[in-house]
Amino acid sequence: MSASPAREPTPEIPPDLPQDPRRWNREQLKRYFTANQDEYGLEDDDIELIYKNNVRGRHLLKLTEEKLCNHPYNLSGGGAATVMDLISEVIKLQRQTKTQSRAEKDEDINIELPNKRVRLELDYRHLGYDSIEELCDRLTEPFPEFVHCPSVDELDDMLRTPLSVSLPYASDVDPNILASHPYLIPRHFLALSTFKDISGLLGAILLPRGIFLSGNQNEDSFHVIWDTIIRETLTLFSGNIFLEFQRNGRDVHDSGKTTAQTRPDFLCWMDQALVFRGEEKSSPEMLPIARTELESKFGEWTPLFYGQLPFVLAYATGGCVIQFYRIMPGGQCQTLSHNLFNASLPSNRLSIFRTTINILRCLKTLKRLIPSDRPLRLFYEYSRPKNVTLTIAPSTVLKRMPSLAVSEDLRNLYEMIWCQRPKNIINLAKQPKYGRTITFLHLCPVGFHPRLRSISELRHAVQGILKGLHWLHQYDYVHRDLRWANVIQDMEGNVRLIDVEYAAKEGVVEDDNILRHWPTMEGGMYLKGIDVYSVAKMMGEYSSLLGGENGREGYTFMTRLERGISTEDALKDRWFLD
Repeated sequence: MSASPAREPTPEIPPDLPQDPRRWNREQLKRYFTANQDEYGLEDDDIELIYKNNVRGRHLLKLTEEKLCNHPYNLSGGGAATVMDLISEVIKLQRQTKTQSRAEKDEDINIELPNKRVRLELDYRHLGYDSIEELCDRLTEPFPEFVHCPSVDELDDMLRTPLSVSLPYASDVDPNILASHPYLIPRHFLALSTFKDISGLLGAILLPRGIFLSGNQNEDSFHVIWDTIIRETLTLFSGNIFLEFQRNGRDVHDSGKTTAQTRPDFLCWMDQALVFRGEEKSSPEMLPIARTELESKFGEWTPLFYGQLPFVLAYATGGCVIQFYRIMPGGQCQTLSHNLFNASLPSNRLSIFRTTINILRCLKTLKRLIPSDRPLRLFYEYSRPKNVTLTIAPSTVLKRMPSLAVSEDLRNLYEMIWCQRPKNIINLAKQPKYGRTITFLHLCPVGFHPRLRSISELRHAVQGILKGLHWLHQYDYVHRDLRWANVIQDMEGNVRLIDVEYAAKEGVVEDDNILRHWPTMEGGMYLKGIDVYSVAKMMGEYSSLLGGENGREGYTFMTRLERGISTEDALKDRWFLD
């Protein structure tokens, strides 16, 4: 009997992900890879490298095995091939689903109602557009480019601009609501097919909710209301701009301290810049408190977080009442007085929908002011391997990690960093808090990964790395995880080593925990020379900058580093004197 052919694996797509993989954010893409890593043999580190490089669904068609094997991804050959297999499979499945859906629609048109195709064309002509993509583009067309920063009154009027595109809706609508929102087309033929997502969103917005009739509601009770009207509207109509959202669902950490003092309740980033935020409270009487928190949680305005934006948009809620604002670079919260609504009224909920659409138009106008190398995502909560999370605040980074991962040697290292504040190592804004299960680190300063474009910038970065290593090595510590992802530059230009959680005393043997970024070592022993060797490998990633008349000295210096010379000797090399 002949053996049956081996079964080709079929990727699993988590059911709550958007049907179109191009709309996946980096968290959703990571979940897709994680769901299939056992079946396809994908390593955790490969998934994390994709995640750390901010790859999203819209980038999938641009990736190749060659790109994944090179900087900045640096995946292994097998890992790159596996990632590309998973990408090609999900794209193929999406196209098959789309083709099947079109075939089913054609069958309905041709069989159930012979004259339906004619009627379809007439309905499209009546709407003024012939696809949901064209609808979204026309509805969220950017405002004219701002010649100057609009006044608060001008912006207030912009956000009240009537919607000029008709929206199909499946059900009847109260005539009084239609009088205020004439863009709705009740009982439209296409609302249950082509435009069912839009009709469904409008139905969710108009849905009567018992929460408006009951008292003693807490803040969480209203989350679904604001997420439906604001977040879902932004998601559905965002089109070719990529927005990311997070909600501050953790009011109290294990440390017993509230994060509500520092992190807004609702956050929206565009190209990593925090462009829209919200504060929510449980009753109308608390609306002034929510407004105050918009200012108190604002922090410092810097291009590191906001690019060249002239302002950011915001809202505050108290129970079912919502007020929209803009926040200026100085932190002043300016009221958009005509954009105050009571969401218990269906017509007002549609007005909030209209304001949200116009906020999206405003964001599209501002998009050009966000630099291509992208700011840091302020207040974003990053997930890292081994149950580590990072949250970037205006002046610190909050790191939460399992206390079991913090050795006695690491505690001693934190204590030295706290006391000495070395210039080329990430510092601590306050002493670490070692909880029973979670350790909390408040790291400072906030910085960005160096963007090296010249040999002088490479020389400055390598010198800072070696100075940081020299400080560690003088106390017999080795970093053990040296790569560009673990290097930042602060606002004063200092290059600093970060992520010292893998650091340990020289000579520690950990057979079961060899990091994939280190060369293989007999006995699993980490030495100072391997730290220096790793710096040479980091330089090699920028070999293109070592050309010209200074190139030979740069390559000679790399050779010395590969031999594991001391950091003291490395810092005296003539390459730094040019």
